[in-house]
Amino acid sequence: MLITPNETDKIQEIIDSCAKTGEEVVFKKGLYRTATLFLRDNSKIILEKGAMILGVDDFDAYSDDIDVFTDAVDGKRGKALIYAENASNISITGDGIINGNGKVFSADRRPFLIRIVRCNNVHIEGIQVHDSGAWNIHLMDSDNIYIKDLFIKSKVNSNNDGIDIDSCRNCRIEDCIIDSGDDAICLKSTLDKPCRDIYVNNCTLSTDWAGLKVGTESVGDFENVVIENTYIYNCKGCAIKIIPVDGGNLNNLTIRNVTLDKCTGPIFISNGERLREYHGCKREIPSTIKKLPDGCFKKCRFKEFIINIMNEALEVEFNRGTTDTIYTNFIFSSNEYYGLDTYIKAIYALRKLTLVRGNYFYGTEKNVVISKILKKTVKIETDTYDKFLLLVKKYNITKEE
Repeated sequence: MLITPNETDKIQEIIDSCAKTGEEVVFKKGLYRTATLFLRDNSKIILEKGAMILGVDDFDAYSDDIDVFTDAVDGKRGKALIYAENASNISITGDGIINGNGKVFSADRRPFLIRIVRCNNVHIEGIQVHDSGAWNIHLMDSDNIYIKDLFIKSKVNSNNDGIDIDSCRNCRIEDCIIDSGDDAICLKSTLDKPCRDIYVNNCTLSTDWAGLKVGTESVGDFENVVIENTYIYNCKGCAIKIIPVDGGNLNNLTIRNVTLDKCTGPIFISNGERLREYHGCKREIPSTIKKLPDGCFKKCRFKEFIINIMNEALEVEFNRGTTDTIYTNFIFSSNEYYGLDTYIKAIYALRKLTLVRGNYFYGTEKNVVISKILKKTVKIETDTYDKFLLLVKKYNITKEE
């Protein structure tokens, strides 16, 4: 069924009617101002080229009949422009735009753009997503998700995440271009359910914060995650962050053939003891990183990286977490580093240690040095620390090249 611009007040009625028959809802060229639209079982939304769904600027107009939660920065969140809950076989496709009008909202009263909660068989492809008030696309506790060929641009408000995959299973994200104010692609687990079988391929990411992130919201585990063939550039808050700090463990992560260009960080791995509660779910025991690749962080591989460090000195943090964290066999392979010859030596120097924590590596285009080893704040055995110093000397890690 076609929708024309002068029928926007009937959009929800048309969506409901078409969902019952399986008919597609087609937005023709035009501007459609609306508050929350609910997708039902078998909803199929098509935005033709030139069509734009634009969120209204009245926060109170967005429905309260949604799943509300408290996010990692203690904000009450949930309202959304496009919303689906307990629905199956839903799709949003086409060449049109969904614009959240996010710049008009205050920090404490701002809707998401698309939220999908406890749904099955979700397909989002081809559309452009602009200017959310909060996260752009949030999928929670959902199965069988396919996201392809999206263009997301959103830097008009705070916490403008690109795509958030939250306690979901069987999710595939491909060929997306994301330019976001906050994390570009973020895996979360705000329920005590695993975020499992996630595949990200051939995406281009730019962000004012993290490019690819696991955590921080991490009540549930993360299992079987593959990220490959992805380009991350102009990233200001660390390109890759693996930080489950709420008790969730990470098992079987593969990151390969990822290019980092002008990225701070570029990689930060840490567990933690925050143990925050979400949706009534809370863990009492922190995640532990017993071994890399054989412990809670299993089979981790960071392969074929090309890392161009910005001109200014940038901080790189590896292997930092709770005091009982153990790191071994952290393997980087088939890497190409520009101006980071000593950096790779530092990584291999660390790989045989049983406990290293709080070590900082600073890099520039020309050299990487260990600028400080915080022995007085790190609980490690003396012999382990002495072995570390021997490895530093052996590999000439502190020598400028």
